[in-house]
Amino acid sequence: MDYDLRLRLNQLKYLLKAVINFQLDLNIHSGSMTKDDAILLMKIRGFQTQAEAERKWDSIILNPGEAVLAYVGHQEILDMEKAYKSLKGDSFSKKEFLEKQLWSPSSSSIEEKDTGVATEPGGFNSYRGSDRRENFFKEETLSLENCTDNLLLISF
Repeated sequence: MDYDLRLRLNQLKYLLKAVINFQLDLNIHSGSMTKDDAILLMKIRGFQTQAEAERKWDSIILNPGEAVLAYVGHQEILDMEKAYKSLKGDSFSKKEFLEKQLWSPSSSSIEEKDTGVATEPGGFNSYRGSDRRENFFKEETLSLENCTDNLLLISF
């Protein structure tokens, strides 16, 4: 591939951070990880400073379940890409996939158009990924019923 290696390193750093945050959220709220263990994990394996680790600990304690969203969103995007790649076959283009993903309308506008029910901006329904995926593949007539909800629009 022809890209800047610094960009790739940054992408990997954010992916590592997402994976660690996922592990932290699950382990902290299940009671199997102490604050000292969590900070040590973030500093040693996550290459974070003491201050970053302390802030992340506070964030995870105050917002349970939120730290898993980046990882889950990344997995959702990978699932969408795999499905789109199998649909397109040899004509698959990563650039086309990403552009289609970026310019696809939000789920709240889809729900209003298709069902006549508008959702409030920022409400729960505006974050549901299934409607967005269905619109994403609408032209391609692909069923994505096996994909799970909670799509974040984050690509690593």
